[in-house]
Amino acid sequence: LPISGRLVNQLDAFAQMRLIANSAESRDRTDLMDPHDEQADLAQRARSYLDVNCSHCHRRNAGGSAAIILTADTPLTEMKLLDQRPTQGVFGIPDAAIVAAGEPSRSVLLYRMAKLGGGHMPRIGARLIDERGLALISKWIESLGTQQSADVPSRLAGLAKQLDDNDKADRDGKITSMAQ
Repeated sequence: LPISGRLVNQLDAFAQMRLIANSAESRDRTDLMDPHDEQADLAQRARSYLDVNCSHCHRRNAGGSAAIILTADTPLTEMKLLDQRPTQGVFGIPDAAIVAAGEPSRSVLLYRMAKLGGGHMPRIGARLIDERGLALISKWIESLGTQQSADVPSRLAGLAKQLDDNDKADRDGKITSMAQ
């Protein structure tokens, strides 16, 4: 918000306007980054993206059906997603993990972002794939592992083919079960 001709943090501005108390809790927050600012740290950008787009459900006591915590201020080791077996489906991904460190193609979180229809995240309101967000999270997942690949686009193309194959299998399964 602009205050006296300069931009300030919203909580600070609200406190200055006496709309909220200037609590110590508001001072202990993690500042979020522009996820598309390529000059900023990759991990901070990805964590900011997940916080803004996913943590309204995926946080402690928020009601999301997966027990992951995607707030930016949660330490990576406490997010319950690295190399964890998904509890809400693996979509036919061999050796799937919620986030497979270093391997975007095994990461269900990325798959859910990359598909449309059932299983897509976020569930409500999304009708398009956020290609920039998808590339950012893919790059971040890749950076979490020991193996590095400079060719993120070909990995995304492989994931897209896997999505098409899985969606076709889903459709074929539904058609077969409906015919029985």
